[in-house]
Amino acid sequence: MTPVLCSLVILPSEEYVLKEKFLQIMDFDSYSNKLIHFWADNFTENEIDQLLAFYQSSVGQKSLRLIPQYIQFTMNETEKWVASKTNDLEKLIEEINNQYRKRSGKEIKDCIKSRMGM
Repeated sequence: MTPVLCSLVILPSEEYVLKEKFLQIMDFDSYSNKLIHFWADNFTENEIDQLLAFYQSSVGQKSLRLIPQYIQFTMNETEKWVASKTNDLEKLIEEINNQYRKRSGKEIKDCIKSRMGM
């Protein structure tokens, strides 16, 4: 069923054409093939069978349910961890820059740029 908002904007006769264009733009087949190649390039057929058996088990099902929470947890913890180190890292970079400036009379960023051919 088309939501009310969509029915105000998209005529039923246009819906099929727009859906086909959307599917063409998104190219889900190409995307899914890339994902499939990742697994094929990194696992043997036997290993994939073992993974399937694991994910069909109760502990495998539990791990699948928890993966989104785990990803969110690690992203949050990583952000906090990096934030807690930023001041110390900035101080260290400043210290290195000061030592380099004393030795060479230049900023370390200039050294980096010249080594990168900039």
